[in-house]
Amino acid sequence: MLADPRLEVFDGTTRVAGNDNWESPLAGTFAQVGAFALPPSSLDSAVVVTLAAGKSYTAQVSGVNGGTGEALVEVYELPPCRKADHPAGVGGLAEPAGLASRTHPEPPNGSGFGVWGNA
Repeated sequence: MLADPRLEVFDGTTRVAGNDNWESPLAGTFAQVGAFALPPSSLDSAVVVTLAAGKSYTAQVSGVNGGTGEALVEVYELPPCRKADHPAGVGGLAEPAGLASRTHPEPPNGSGFGVWGNA
């Protein structure tokens, strides 16, 4: 695994969010969406960002100081919503789905994801 990842989110070539070493106040948010907990000393990266619906974004993971290894990117909807909030046919989803992508960042590779529904 990548020992010290940096996470950046892009809209085209525009960086909309980024993080190197997650911030412990996000622990409550992790619990809210059912993500696994990270220890306070973890070098993992995490961002909370509001994204416009109907657009595609790229999550790019790279190693700090040229580090290499495998990385896992997870995407969650905040706050978690009910199925009734997302009728079938919106973006092809009946309810929000967890998304994950695994890639090796040599050179930094990205995984794209789309956001559907109401912003």
